[in-house]
Amino acid sequence: MLLALWSTQHNLFAQLMLGPLDYNPGKWNQSAQRIIQGSMSQVFSYNPAGDNVYFQLDTLTLPLKDDFSTNRFMRHEPWFYAPPFDTVRTTVRVEPSPSQWPFQFTSSPSYTYVLSGGNQIDSFLNVPHKIILFNDSLNPFVEKDTLLVWSYFPLRLVYDTSTLSIDTIPQLADGLISSDTTDTIRIYLPNGDGSVWIENQTYINNTMGRNPPTVGVVTFDGTDQLGSPYNFSPTSYGRCDRLTSKPIHLQYPVSDSLYLSFWVQPQGNGYAPAAQDSLILEFKDPLQGKWYRMWGAAGDSVRPFSIVHIPITNPRFLKDGFQFRWVNYANQSGNQDHWNLDYVYLARFRTKADTIHEDVAFVSAQPHFLREYTAMPWTQVTMPDIEQKWINKISNCGSQTRAISYGFEVSDEDGNVFNAYPTDYNPSSLDTNAIGPYSSSGYSTYSRWSNPDFTYDFAMGGYFPLQDSATFRVKHFLTQLNNDFLLTNDTVEVVQPFHNYFAYDDGTAEVAAWLGVPGYMAMKFQNNFADTLYGISIYFSPVKENNLSRNIDLHVWRNLDEAPLYTEKVRIGVSPLDQNARRIYQNNGFTTYILEQPVPLTSGPFYIGWLQNQIFKVNVGFDRNNDASQHCFYRIGQSWESLDIPGTPMMRPMVANDFNLDQLSTPGVQAKAPLLVYPNPARDRITLVSEEAWKQARLIDATGRELFVYASSGDQHQTLALPAVAPGAYLLKIEMEKGDFSVQRLLIQP
Repeated sequence: MLLALWSTQHNLFAQLMLGPLDYNPGKWNQSAQRIIQGSMSQVFSYNPAGDNVYFQLDTLTLPLKDDFSTNRFMRHEPWFYAPPFDTVRTTVRVEPSPSQWPFQFTSSPSYTYVLSGGNQIDSFLNVPHKIILFNDSLNPFVEKDTLLVWSYFPLRLVYDTSTLSIDTIPQLADGLISSDTTDTIRIYLPNGDGSVWIENQTYINNTMGRNPPTVGVVTFDGTDQLGSPYNFSPTSYGRCDRLTSKPIHLQYPVSDSLYLSFWVQPQGNGYAPAAQDSLILEFKDPLQGKWYRMWGAAGDSVRPFSIVHIPITNPRFLKDGFQFRWVNYANQSGNQDHWNLDYVYLARFRTKADTIHEDVAFVSAQPHFLREYTAMPWTQVTMPDIEQKWINKISNCGSQTRAISYGFEVSDEDGNVFNAYPTDYNPSSLDTNAIGPYSSSGYSTYSRWSNPDFTYDFAMGGYFPLQDSATFRVKHFLTQLNNDFLLTNDTVEVVQPFHNYFAYDDGTAEVAAWLGVPGYMAMKFQNNFADTLYGISIYFSPVKENNLSRNIDLHVWRNLDEAPLYTEKVRIGVSPLDQNARRIYQNNGFTTYILEQPVPLTSGPFYIGWLQNQIFKVNVGFDRNNDASQHCFYRIGQSWESLDIPGTPMMRPMVANDFNLDQLSTPGVQAKAPLLVYPNPARDRITLVSEEAWKQARLIDATGRELFVYASSGDQHQTLALPAVAPGAYLLKIEMEKGDFSVQRLLIQP
C-alpha cells in the first residue's frame, strides 16, 4: 500500500496525552533560552537579546529525584511569578575613561614621538583603553568581551630609523562609542517553585516510553520546544535537545559517595535513533563554567529501559553550583531519533548496586472514559458513549511485596466530586491488596485496580444532556505507601473534554503517516443527533519536507461512494493573520480551518478528509496508542481502501455553533464565561465585555513578551487603552477571578 508510516529514519512529534500532564506549559514559550556562564550563574535570559527580561535561579539541594510524572520544568512566562525587581546593569564601559566623548578608537597601537639629544627621536606607546562589553543576553553582569584599543588619530606617525625622520600615513577609525551606557533590566524570582529543569526543548509525556518504570518520561528528538524542526534540511545533523538541571549544592567530600543514576531507552514507541546518533551526559565545572562529557550511548532500536550509574568523584564537580545536562545528536529536520529518559536520581551515600527503588507507582491510567472516542462534542454525548470498564497499569518497582489501596474520584468543572471508588461501589470500604515486585509479578492483576468499574449514570445525575461545553476530571490515587521512594507518581489526573470536536486520537503523534501520491484520505465519524460542521482540525507533521506552501482540498462526505457534500482548497501553512484558519504553535499543535460554508449534517455517519493533487507528502500526525484504523480510508485509484496500520491519523471535525478560533490560541484551560473583545482589529483602544469577573488582562506579543498589564475595574464593560506597538497579531490573556484563563487573539492596525 502507498499509505505508509515513516520508516525508522523518519518520525513525527509526540507530546503528552490529556493527563496526567495536560500539556507542558513551558513549551509554549517562543523565546530563546540559554544557560548562563560566569560568576553570576544564577541569572539567565528569558527573551532574545534586547528585551531585558531575566530570571534568577534557586540552587537545589540533595537528594534530587524526578521520574517526570509531574511537570518540573521551569516556567518562562513572566506573569507566572511575582512582580520583578528592576536593577541597572552596565552595557559598555571604557577604562580608563577617554578625555572626551564620543570616543573614536583604533585597534592599531599609537605612539607619542619626542625629540631628544638634538636630532634623536624617541617613541612611547600610548596608554591603551579597554572597551568592556557586558551586553550578553545570557548574563548581563558578566563581561562578554574586552577589546584593547587606542585613541584614534586621523594620521598615523611612522618613524624611519634609517633617515631619523617621521612620516605620516592616513588611517580610519575602527569604531566609535558615544559614552558609557547602562540599561535597566527586570529580574524575576521563581525561587522555590519546585522546578528542577531550566530548558524545555525536551517534553514530558505519557506515550513515548515503552513500558517505562513509572508514568511519564522525557523525550529527546529533532524538534524544538514549539515542535518545529531545528533545521528543515533533510541532511541536517547536530546537537538538538538539551535537558539541563538547575544549579545544585554539591560541596561534599568524595567519601560521601555521590551517584547520579537514570533510566534510558532508545526509540520507545517512536523511531529508533540511527547508529550515528547519540545521547550524551555532561557535567559542569561551576568555577570554570566548562562542560565535560561523562557518558554517551549510540543510537539503537528499542530495548527495555536500563539504568545508568555515574559516580561523581572529581573535585572540580564537588562544588556548589554544579549542573548536569543531557544532549542528543540527531537529524535536525523533524521529530526523529527518539530517546526516552526516566527516574533521574542524584544523592549521597549510594553505591553502584543501588538499582532498586522501593516505589509503587502508576505506569498509565485510563486516559479517557469514552467507549469509541477520546473526545466528543457536548451536543452529541449520550450515556451509551461512556466506557464502563477502565484499564490501569500499576507497578511495584521495588523488591518487596507491598500492601496498598487504590481509589478514584470523578469531578466536574467546579471541583464537585460526584463519583468515587470505593465509596460508591461494592465494597464501599477501603480496598487493600498486595502487589508483588514488577520483576517477578509484572503489573498488578487485581481487577478492581487494573480494570475498575465506572458505572455512574450521568443522565440520572443531571449532567446529561449537557447544556454547554464541559470538562470532567478523574483522579486516580494509591494510598498506604509508607517509605515510598516517590509520592508524585502515586496520583494521576486525566481530563475528559466535551467541547466542540470529535477525536479518536489522544493529542499525541508518535509517528507520521503520509500519502505519497495524488489521492484521498478520509476518516469516519458518527453523529448521534443532527448537527453542523463548522471546521476541520488536522495535525500536520513538519518531518523532513517543508510543505507549508502546499495546498490540499478539504472534503466532507456523507458516504464515500457518493460525491462530497463540501470541498474547499486550503493552504497547509496558514498565516497568523488568517481570519479563517489557525495553527497552534506547540508540539502536536493542530491547524484548524473554519469552513467558508458550514455543512449541515444529519444523524448517522459522515466523513472528513482531503484530496491532494500533487506528488508530495502530507505528513499527518499518527497516534499509535489509540487504534481507529477501522475508521480510516484512503483512495489512490478507483476504489477506497481501509487502513491496515494500527493507529489513528490526527484529524478532528469541529461542530457546535459557538465555535471560535480564539479558543485555540494557547494550550490550557479556557474560561467558560462569555467574553467579547471589540473592535478587532483595533487601533488605539478596545472594550472587554465579560459576564464573569476578571482580575487582570495581559497584552502579549508573538514572542511571548508581556507588553502591558490591565487591572480590572469590576465593570462588565471596560475600555482598555492600547500601548504604542507595531501593527500585527497579539494575544490578550485574561485571568478570571476563578483562576482560569481566556486568551483572545487581537489584531492591531496602524
